[in-house]
Amino acid sequence: MVATTRGAGRGEKQQLQRLRELLATAATRGATARLSSDDVEGVEVPRVLLQLMARGAELLAGGYRAAVVEVEKSLTTQQAANILGISRPQLIRLLEGGSIPFHKIGSHRRVRVHDLLRYRDQLMKTRRRSLARITGMSEDLGLYHD
Repeated sequence: MVATTRGAGRGEKQQLQRLRELLATAATRGATARLSSDDVEGVEVPRVLLQLMARGAELLAGGYRAAVVEVEKSLTTQQAANILGISRPQLIRLLEGGSIPFHKIGSHRRVRVHDLLRYRDQLMKTRRRSLARITGMSEDLGLYHD
């Protein structure tokens, strides 16, 4: 299952920021929250959902779109390429090269969300390390100034 939303409008951003602060505080302090409506009895919100809601509110308040995706879901190669921000042919090369695990359904390649996110996280860590190394070299050579 995938649930996506558009970015927040101007009036919603302030509400979302306040909601994020409330949810994050509740989740970290072990506090509870209840949801209720006029015709439904209140229900306590589990801590894990408070954390997810806080992150969602943070993203939306920042003007980002957000999606909730089950990690076992399989994506098409086009969906996976879109998430990584690369072309489908580039993704196919990564799959065939063994960089990202995939499976086939008939002749169609499918990529599990958790495998794709693991690859993306490893890529980001490598980029950060490389940038830190380059920054350090620039500082050593006197080329980098704050």
